[in-house]
Amino acid sequence: PFSLSLLAKKEERPDRPILLTKSIKFQAPTGKDRNPASPQAPEMAWKPVLKSKKYILQISRDASFKESQKYEVTNNSSVWTEYLPGSYFYRVFARGANGLVSEPSETGTIEVSIGDLTLNPFKAVQYIGPQAKPQEIPISWNEVPFAKSYLVEMDKSKDFAQPRQLEYTANSSRVTLPDPGLYHIRVQARDADNKPLTGFSNIEDVLYTF
Repeated sequence: PFSLSLLAKKEERPDRPILLTKSIKFQAPTGKDRNPASPQAPEMAWKPVLKSKKYILQISRDASFKESQKYEVTNNSSVWTEYLPGSYFYRVFARGANGLVSEPSETGTIEVSIGDLTLNPFKAVQYIGPQAKPQEIPISWNEVPFAKSYLVEMDKSKDFAQPRQLEYTANSSRVTLPDPGLYHIRVQARDADNKPLTGFSNIEDVLYTF
């Protein structure tokens, strides 16, 4: 006969991950500036954790992480392809072979911005005839990522006191000058909720002479 004296062994949680970059600033590439060698999305990285099989990545709009996107990754880095412009917080957990999850890493930040919006110059317009008529001219600007529409403002006043507003879904179209004069024009990108995605572009002038 014999007896056994058993002592339960407490499973140890993995160490908390250590972020390699706590502050990430990323500018979304525009259509004309897309370079295969340039980063196409924000990338987060952290030091490998021993005996960790997976990592849980959390990304949230607020530091409380009440509403967050969760991703399970097997490497100690991850590229976030579902990004949108704005400010975000992220943190990482390590999951051990026993299924236990570590304490969260420190909280990192991600700033996603978009490039500048540039309105292309206009050519002056001249019309000869018995009376002035509205004149249509081409208008274009660089494409902005995530823009669902573009708001064009046109005014004879430099301060755009009472601008004529036009909405376009593409980054090129045509605009009508109703009568002769000097017009000031600018454009702004809008998101899916019709909220400003960028500030107003540079102001370009076009002169219509009769």
